[in-house]
Amino acid sequence: AIPALSYTFFVLPSFYLFVRSGADMKNHAYIFTVIFFALALFCKETALTLPAFLVAYDFPFSRPSKRFLGYLTRYVPFIFILVLFLYLRYYALGGGKSELGIQTSSINAYQYIINSFPLFLKYVEKLILPINLNARYVVTPVTALAEPKGILSLLVACAYAVLSVIAFKKSRPAFFALAII
Repeated sequence: AIPALSYTFFVLPSFYLFVRSGADMKNHAYIFTVIFFALALFCKETALTLPAFLVAYDFPFSRPSKRFLGYLTRYVPFIFILVLFLYLRYYALGGGKSELGIQTSSINAYQYIINSFPLFLKYVEKLILPINLNARYVVTPVTALAEPKGILSLLVACAYAVLSVIAFKKSRPAFFALAII
């Protein structure tokens, strides 16, 4: 419980200060955004998602500079902290072990990709119908997208993507809500 609370304690002000700063790297609020992100990351790994949330916020609500590179530079400190954290984590854990103690080398890249769709389906299902909630879920991996579970999850992901595009055109806040799910 304490890591979740401390992570939240740092992530929420980080996001808030990013919005307030307008992602101006010279603004003091932006500097604290980066500091709070680093603190949140060392509290709980879930903070790895914050840069994605920042991009999801920036995309519909900010007016990017005319230079694409100038737009991306606001994320450089976050990427640097992410790379540093992942390096330290890899070094501390001694390689590619997951939290469950399973060697990740037994799963190839293709299986990671195709199993992201059933996992996404499970998250959407729990978001819409939050019954039988559990702290740990058993994930039965699919071996091919041609399996019924693979096809269904791919269709749901595609429908979600189409819905997100429609939301982007009609309502920027709705797009942001869909993007951070």
